[in-house]
Amino acid sequence: MSEYQYYEFLALDQPLSETQQNVLRSLSSRAEISATGFKNVYNFGDFRGDPLALMAEYFDMMIYVTNWGTHQLMLRLPRDLVDEEVLKSCCSGEDAAVLYATGQVLVMDLCSHREEWAGWEEGEGLIARLAPVRAELLGGDLRPAYLAWLLAIQDGDLDENSLEPFVPVGLSRLTSAQQALIDYLRLDPDLVAAAAAVETPEKTPERTMADWIAALPSGEKDQLLLALLEERDPHLLPRLKRRYRSECGAQPLLGGSRRRAEGLLELADRLAELRQAEAERQAVEERNRRLDWVAARRKSIWEEVERGIEEKKASGYDQAVVLLADLRDLAVREEALEAFDSRLADLRERHRSKRAFLSRLERISPER
Repeated sequence: MSEYQYYEFLALDQPLSETQQNVLRSLSSRAEISATGFKNVYNFGDFRGDPLALMAEYFDMMIYVTNWGTHQLMLRLPRDLVDEEVLKSCCSGEDAAVLYATGQVLVMDLCSHREEWAGWEEGEGLIARLAPVRAELLGGDLRPAYLAWLLAIQDGDLDENSLEPFVPVGLSRLTSAQQALIDYLRLDPDLVAAAAAVETPEKTPERTMADWIAALPSGEKDQLLLALLEERDPHLLPRLKRRYRSECGAQPLLGGSRRRAEGLLELADRLAELRQAEAERQAVEERNRRLDWVAARRKSIWEEVERGIEEKKASGYDQAVVLLADLRDLAVREEALEAFDSRLADLRERHRSKRAFLSRLERISPER
């Protein structure tokens, strides 16, 4: 079987020059290369470039997907637009969540591995769903950084005695991009739920965003609007969001009670057990409703079984076997299995020449 490696890079803040595109072309003659990105699939062989070096110089985002279970996401973040110490506290592992510093940028490297192959996965279209995560981080939203820390403890990249860096505001109300990040990194939903069980209360800002904008000097507002329309600074919008949070006391709270990774993992296990128990309870209730329906129509169902067999068609045999499974489960519930087995034996004998039917029947009720 051939391999599948999918690389996609995005340049979000500034388009690539012709010279830069030519440099990238030297790394891969078959890649789709444009002013905004690089995309290629490798079925034989490997990518010749260094993803981290390319992120530091050319790109703002990268995803890497393989058919053996690797999902990697890299984000380049200007150092003056993020809280470096907060990001370090979330990405202090060795593999799952790592933060690299190079020049005036930071590169957040998140990687999820699956040792057991769970089916062919492709990367096409994923980066578009994840792209807003970077803008959220630049605008001061700390939830993606916290999710990176959850990945690190889930994958054993950090010790179970590690303290959580903070509990972010809004962890129980994630954005669609943050949910896409959870799915892409294959974060345990029960672990996310455990983390959200105790949440930092949202701090009411001193002024609403509308009031803050209204109070800005008219000349400054004109300059900001012109800068936005002329796209002079790709980071102007996140800068304004951070400025609003700073000036109006709307910063996320980073204090509060910090929990240990071990406690969150244990709570996630308990939540998983409760969820499984509830699913099993609902399945039993659904099965009992089905058997109640069968009990009320017992005679007609046996007749339908006979009709299905007499059709001598695969669809009729399949339907007959499904109904016989229902009748058998009903007999178990009513402690009347002996009578069911006797009637089933008679059915086998009368239709012993229908091998296709008997082979299907053997799957649910082996002949004793």
